[in-house]
Amino acid sequence: MLNFTEIRIPQANLGTPNVLPDIQPHNPGTGMPNVTVDNGMTPEEGAWFGQGPIHNMLPYTMLDGYDRALTDKPLNIAVLENEYLRAEFMLDMGGRLRSLYSKTEKRELLFKNNVFQPANLALRNAWISGGTEWNVGMIGHHPFTCSPLFAARFKNAEGGETLKMYEYERKRGVVFTIMATLKRDILLVRNIIENPSDKDTFIYWWSNTAIEEHPKTRVIVPADTHYCYVSEKGATKVTAKKIPSEAYYPSTQSYASDYFYRIPPQRPRFMSYFDEDGSGMAQFSTPNMLGRKLFLWGTQKEGGRNWNRWLSHDNRYYAEIQAGLLHSQAEHRPMKAHEVIVMTEGYAALTGDIGLLHGEDYTAAGYYAESLINMIGGFDSVNNADGYFTPSGEETIVRYGSGWGAIEEAAREKHGLSPRISNISVFPRESVYNKPEEEFMKLIETGVLPERETVLSEDIQIEYCGDSLIPELKACPENWYSMLQLGCAYYSVNDMEHAKEAFVRSLELKKNPIAQRSLAWMIVAEGKKDEGTEYMKQAVASDGKNYVRLLCDAMRFMQSYGTNEDTLKMIEGAGETYKRHGRIALNYVKSLTAAGRIDEAAVIMKNVPEIADIREGETSTTDIWVELYRAIIARDENRQPDSISREEVFEKHPIPKELDFRMQG
Repeated sequence: MLNFTEIRIPQANLGTPNVLPDIQPHNPGTGMPNVTVDNGMTPEEGAWFGQGPIHNMLPYTMLDGYDRALTDKPLNIAVLENEYLRAEFMLDMGGRLRSLYSKTEKRELLFKNNVFQPANLALRNAWISGGTEWNVGMIGHHPFTCSPLFAARFKNAEGGETLKMYEYERKRGVVFTIMATLKRDILLVRNIIENPSDKDTFIYWWSNTAIEEHPKTRVIVPADTHYCYVSEKGATKVTAKKIPSEAYYPSTQSYASDYFYRIPPQRPRFMSYFDEDGSGMAQFSTPNMLGRKLFLWGTQKEGGRNWNRWLSHDNRYYAEIQAGLLHSQAEHRPMKAHEVIVMTEGYAALTGDIGLLHGEDYTAAGYYAESLINMIGGFDSVNNADGYFTPSGEETIVRYGSGWGAIEEAAREKHGLSPRISNISVFPRESVYNKPEEEFMKLIETGVLPERETVLSEDIQIEYCGDSLIPELKACPENWYSMLQLGCAYYSVNDMEHAKEAFVRSLELKKNPIAQRSLAWMIVAEGKKDEGTEYMKQAVASDGKNYVRLLCDAMRFMQSYGTNEDTLKMIEGAGETYKRHGRIALNYVKSLTAAGRIDEAAVIMKNVPEIADIREGETSTTDIWVELYRAIIARDENRQPDSISREEVFEKHPIPKELDFRMQG
């Protein structure tokens, strides 16, 4: 049975997408092609390392306008249910599997997050934890982790119902489709990636499943070595090392860690976990899902545990078992023109003998877990699943995703190309209506992109088109906005020369803060700090008070390329904004400390609002804390700052746990 419904859970406000395009001084290199592999490993195991990197997220906008104030709101979900399982999918959050509940064993199989709380861990910033997420396209938490997908339903050839979710991924130019259905006590998921282009691209896929971590939770995977990437004289060597026995128990690890397992070719692809009582879950797949990974936050460091609380607003801990198309998450695989990749996964509850599952012989535990999967027909189910994903009747679209698939098809048709971008999924033209991207459909149809106002506010929404619309943008009547869009389209494919020309032309037509700010970042990448700084000052003078995200961007820029005096002037020119915005307050502390105004800095540091967009791995809070209190100790004890270690600072002035996000020592 498949139902579409709403539930109410506490949710933070996602906010509007950032109108500032992802333009920064990225390294325009080509990744890390100099890779060798150790003896005993195949050339294929290092073949794709460092290939296909991306250097910006355009044409996507960044999702960084969220907060941490939870209120009960409706959440759109799809529910697959039979007498064995109940699976909930979050339609507006990348199709994430929120919950998988075993009715027969009366327990939740996943780490089910009971709130919607974005945090800065994804390629577009906003990311949520819990359940199973599907990552497509490029390394990292993908562009749709907090965005809607199309959702459809159909009766399948085996007599059940299948949920279908899909979207057009604009960075790689591929269509990805996720289909899910139930076969008795197994959740079957089919992942399909299509490259509709006449050009080759690069591709990536990982399915990441959060599991609740208990003191005796043991992860079992059919491998005893893991991939390691060692830098040697400017090159990278791929090698395999023995997995330490304690690594199979996530709760024993002190710091955040990744383990990419090297499963022997002859073994089936699966990963499982089992708690102290022998109950657990397995993820298993077709052989072409090569990779398996364990991620854990770590237990001994306050930062790792703080991340657990930060993402779920409670004190439960979780780890992740992950399955991917490639050996590790440092790889993109080449994908041929018109190629189609099909992977099938299964998820199921397992319970077994405690002595075998938690015994000293880990290899035996792996074979025993494999036998448990075979007992429920797991491997046979994923390898012979076509009937569960073949429609036996009409397919019905229940919810629309973005309008970009329809726009791409309209552009292809206008350019005389085959308009369909998928043989599996449909992008109706009406899916573009009443969305910010609708203006680009009108550009295709009328040849005109209307001019906008240049004033920014938190309510303004701007989408950016990709390089497929460059011909339309070059042909349409010029205005500041069309030239801004043209510049972003060129920048999205790393054509810096034409991007800069278009931004300059945008400013010639009308002064606007987005082009000024974009040129600031591009020009400092050329080594022209003074010129870049002037552009950023102009942007902030135009709209720094109206649009706080521009002020945040400018602060980061000035602390890298401008003067501390410039940074202080910007922050203080925005009045008491720092009292409401944690990121601005934190940078105000940094600049005040650098200016020697440490008493003022200490007062603000004690009252820093929550920094909603703290980044995974970011140490800015602890670094600024150390800078400030090192200066205070030096003054109070008449010492040189260089003589005061970080450890002494933390001993004399312990950092509050709500500011400690360190993931390592």
